[in-house]
Amino acid sequence: MRWLFLVAAALALLSCGQPENARIQVLIGGTLVDGRGGDPVEHSVVIIEDDRIRAAGSQVQTPIPAGSKKVNTSGYLVRPTGQGATILPGEQANLELVKDGSVARKMVAGQWQ
Repeated sequence: MRWLFLVAAALALLSCGQPENARIQVLIGGTLVDGRGGDPVEHSVVIIEDDRIRAAGSQVQTPIPAGSKKVNTSGYLVRPTGQGATILPGEQANLELVKDGSVARKMVAGQWQ
């Protein structure tokens, strides 16, 4: 009977994922326009911690932090808002998700509006 309890406990632990870290959001899959005039990055990752951009780049080169809140941006253009705005580490996370030429979602200081 004891082994049954141990097996049940082990299965319960295995089914638990890592807790979501609400401080870190990751935008995954969109086409990133960085605001510096470079080529767009398809299948991008933008990591936002609190109100700041922590990292941005391609999915291949930008590791996604475990336990982060993931936002699927596939099919969207991800771009900075404001004149002269860029998507660089340390910058405030002011972003737009654009689809079919219209702004679908807007983020101001790391918070969705």
